[in-house]
This record gives sequence, C-alpha cells and structure tokens, in this order.
Amino acid sequence: MERIDYKLRSKAVVLGWDNGVESNKGSFPNFKIEVPPNIINVDSSSVFVFSIVDPKSISKPASYGRKGLIEFSIILIDDSGEQVNFLSSDFSFLQERLDVAIKKTDFLTNSIKRKKMFQSFSFPLLNIKKLNNRFNLSKLNSIYFVFDKTEKGVVMIDKIGFMKSISELGTKKKNNEIKSL
Repeated sequence: MERIDYKLRSKAVVLGWDNGVESNKGSFPNFKIEVPPNIINVDSSSVFVFSIVDPKSISKPASYGRKGLIEFSIILIDDSGEQVNFLSSDFSFLQERLDVAIKKTDFLTNSIKRKKMFQSFSFPLLNIKKLNNRFNLSKLNSIYFVFDKTEKGVVMIDKIGFMKSISELGTKKKNNEIKSL
C-alpha cells in the first residue's frame, strides 16, 4: 500500500495498491480491521455496510477490474478462525466519479468537473452466513478488504459498520443507525 495525501473533508482511510510491483508478488495488499470483543452486537438481521470512492477515477487504465471498474474481496473472520469470503461486486462494482455541471453554460465552456461521490455498499449478514454455516456472526474478530481482483488503484473507504436490516426495522427509523467500528 502506498500513502497518498488528499485534502479531505471526511475521516476516510485512503488506500492505494499496485499488485504489479515486485514486492507484492505472492500476497495481496489488504486493509484489516480488528473488532474488539463485545463491542458490536450483530446477528443475521444485521447488514455490513461501508462507503467507498475511487478519488483518481478520471480515466481508468485497462488494469482495473472487469469493464474497467474496481473490484476486491472482503473477508470476515470469527474468533475460532472460521471465515466467509465474498466480492465487493456481489453488491456492485465501484463506479467512476460523476460529471457535474452546475450551470448550463458549463457544457459549452467545458467546465464540467468530476465529483467525488461515495458509493454505499451493503451486505446482509443473513446471506453472508450462508457462505459458511460454521461462521459465528456474534464472535466477529476481523474484517479484511483484500485488493486481489484489480491490479492497481486507489480507494477511500469510510463509514464501515453494521446496521439493522431495513425490513427488520419496520417503521422504527431512529434505530437505523450505523454502528461504526
């Protein structure tokens, strides 16, 4: 991973990688979050969520994932070492930044700007649990973002956490808060 400095208005973590670099051969760059015991209360009605953006996505090289979009693996591990692996693309590929024209004349003067818009990803733990029945959601130990599907790139990840499923909440909107890690 390389450190890239951006002037940010959030507390997002900025991660950059290049799997073509010789020092990365045999392993993939990853970002690990260790979950302290008893800090979160998750069950099969919970949803794993995070927001992510590619801050450099003005034009993507061919080394980016399928169709030129970023894709990566996510691994959840419990206290006993049981794990579930799934892809970010199980929800969506990370989309390119949006073109934004504030005024109609921006199209004529070519003043269109690229806007960094975080994309929200959500993975119902009920579906994740089906990947490995021995995985214990209540004993979640660590979360890995593994950059193994896209050769190189840069992402900003923010608001990593868990929330109750919308269908589980019904009309209790005030309880639909993200429990960040």
